[in-house]
Amino acid sequence: MGSYILNRLDNRRYAKTDTYIAHMTCSDSPPSWLMATSKRILFVTEISIFGTYNIDWKIAYLDLQGMPVIMPEKQVIQILVKKSQGNSTFDTNRPSSKVIKYSNMNNACYFVDKVTNAMHS
Repeated sequence: MGSYILNRLDNRRYAKTDTYIAHMTCSDSPPSWLMATSKRILFVTEISIFGTYNIDWKIAYLDLQGMPVIMPEKQVIQILVKKSQGNSTFDTNRPSSKVIKYSNMNNACYFVDKVTNAMHS
């Protein structure tokens, strides 16, 4: 499923440069996924029954402030982004942090483990 979605994003833009690593379902309504590639984390939402997907946000591993953190007491994964340096252009697709709810601890652990490995590759 994750490879299929990656191939459908922005005219295969990310499929040409990134390798699919893992994904985690975040919601069934609307369908959304947290995806990991060889270069970034993406939050993707299905916007059409015809297989159209939208990238809500994306964060390159180089922009992460450490590894994603599982917070079991809140059932969320927290992703922190490095602060901007100097007068860089403001990127609306680059949040300062994201908190993603999960429903299955094993899936969250698997996803974070895959991201951690990709960040060290």
